Amino acid sequence: MAVTKTTIRLDADLVDEAMKVLGTKSRTDAVDIALREIVALRRFKTLMKKNAGKLTFAGFEEESYERAEREAKTLLDRGFHLGGVIRAGRDEWHER
Repeated sequence: MAVTKTTIRLDADLVDEAMKVLGTKSRTDAVDIALREIVALRRFKTLMKKNAGKLTFAGFEEESYERAEREAKTLLDRGFHLGGVIRAGRDEWHER
């Protein structure tokens, strides 16, 4: 990340409020976080406009949450095959 020192005029009260809201100790940090958040917000808005009507929001409906939880537990119980072949038994790997 490139950093540049810049002199700008800011509303002191607004920056102080931003510091409180964002929990920063310096004005520089407050401005940096605020800029990052506004860029992220604009990107999000652009994405939403671009995909308007194409996306569905599952939300926090109890049924969809429970279904997703069941599916995740099933996957974990079943395990994941990561490829490869096990050529040795457990006892060969662990001396007793």
